[in-house]
Parts: sequence; C-alpha cells; structure tokens
Amino acid sequence: MAAELIRETGSTLPIEYAYMGSEVSAAQIRDLHRNNISSRNFLTPELSNLKWSFRSIRLGAAKVASILSSPFEKVLFLDPDVMPLQDPTFLPIHCHNTRSRRYIRAQEPPPELLTPRHLLRFVSTIPYLADRTAFAADVSLWATSDQMLELSAGDAAEHAILLCNFLLAKGGGSIEAYVVLGSGIPEGRTAYVAMKAKSGKNANEMTLMNAVTGESYAVKDPHLPLKVVGCVFNDMNVWANIQAHDDPPRMNWNIADIKHWKPFFHRKFPKTEYKSVQLEKLVFREVSARYCQELEAAIEKTIVSNVEEWRGH
Repeated sequence: MAAELIRETGSTLPIEYAYMGSEVSAAQIRDLHRNNISSRNFLTPELSNLKWSFRSIRLGAAKVASILSSPFEKVLFLDPDVMPLQDPTFLPIHCHNTRSRRYIRAQEPPPELLTPRHLLRFVSTIPYLADRTAFAADVSLWATSDQMLELSAGDAAEHAILLCNFLLAKGGGSIEAYVVLGSGIPEGRTAYVAMKAKSGKNANEMTLMNAVTGESYAVKDPHLPLKVVGCVFNDMNVWANIQAHDDPPRMNWNIADIKHWKPFFHRKFPKTEYKSVQLEKLVFREVSARYCQELEAAIEKTIVSNVEEWRGH
C-alpha cells in the first residue's frame, strides 16, 4: 500500500488510510497500525444514503468525500496504488482540507477582462503543467490562485478553479459557475468549468469551458471532448452525478434537481462554514509596453530563425 511505502521513505507525517466498507481486510488494517498509520471507514450512514453511482465514485466523488471528512487541517491525497519514492514532507504546496479550507471563492480578475470569453482566454494563456512534472511524483496537488499565478503554470483543476473564481466575481450573482470533474479526450481525467447566465440572450443555458485550451462548448455539442462527468462543485456544495447517463449531451444539467444530482451537504448533513484558502484579492503586476514589444520581437526572430533552419537556408 502507498501508506506503508511512505513510511519506508522515512516520513513521520501523520497518515490516515481511508477506505469504503469492506474493501480492506482486518489483516491489512493490522499492518497499517503496525506502521503507525490510522485507518478509517468513511462510508458513514449519511454517505450510504447518498446512493452515488459506481461511475461517480470511480471519477472522484468518493475521494472528495474522504477529504471532506478527514480529521487533518491540511491534506495530501494519494491513491492507494501510488508508489512514493521520496518523503512528501518536502512538497511546498499542500492540498488543504476542503472541510476547513475552500478553493472556490469569488476573486476579481484584471479590470480589462470584461466578458466570460475574455476570462477564459486569459486563464488559458497560463501554461499547463501536470503535477507529475512539477513535483516529479505521482501526486495530485491543488495550488491556490495566487500560487498558480506565481508559478505561471497549473494543471487542469487549477485552471478550472481560477476561471470559476473569476466568473463568480465578474458575474456578481448573475452567473452560476461550477468546477466539473470528469474524463475527457485526449487528456483522461480532467476538469472543466460549467457556467450558466441567469439573464440575457443565453439565460439558463449551460456552457462547458476548457480553461486549459480556451475552448467553450454547449452541453449538447457532439464534438465536446468531455465525455464523462463524475461530480461538480463550487463554494456552496459538492454534487455527485447520479443520473443514468454520464455523458454531457444526455445529462440533466439542472444541478438543483436532486433526482439527478446528489448534494454532499444537505439538511441532515449541513456544511460548516470555514475561511477560504484563497486570497480575497489577487495581485496582478503591470507589464510595460516596451517589455511586450521586446518579447514580440524576440519571438518573431526565433520563429523566423527556426523556419529558415528547417528550410535548410
């Protein structure tokens, strides 16, 4: 198990092995305890009553639930089949427990970005960088918006979170926005943003945005690269897709419909309000016109030089 391998790296971090139901044997639990690793069956009666579909569980709904119910303030989530090669204590970014920290928070974008398309374009210009490349380890870490901007790179989830936060701030209550976790082509597991305006020409029409590529799609678009939806979330709740279909064109996108979307927090299991992990105000540095001109000239020179080299001139 990954938890035991972490101990072999010399790590003394507190570790909890979260599992569902009877998927872990008593012998395995004893082995965990011998390595000073606690275990917890997070399949509580409340979660059992949610009746999530197997596909929703496979696409991450159960993982969100395990983090939400974790006793730790900061969480580094690892799949049980991950093989850590180094003590994870060195990692500079920790996944904060969403029970006590929230990633979705309205954050004002640069003032010159006026429309959702402007926001999508801006976020998509931030380079994509997978966690595996950034940290040389098979881990899943979410940076906050300010950390992502400082690094000038992020993965699909971080792009989606930043765009969602911008939309919530710019919409001023006139826009619904959610981060969508699912599976797409060609990237596999991915994150999109679902946006719906409450007024205007396209009111109540859900649009799916790929914050990495800068492309947006209608949910009925047959060319939509997002093929499977597991769950969605924003600053209010986490909703698991419990519909018979999980491909966007055939889904009901009324998130308030509990027959199709099962909320994690509800009347019998209310959420607790905690301070967001995100900064209230992001800082955007001004770039001089001279720097932009010099950068443009350098890029043009590089392109011309490479084309001439390819032509053999």
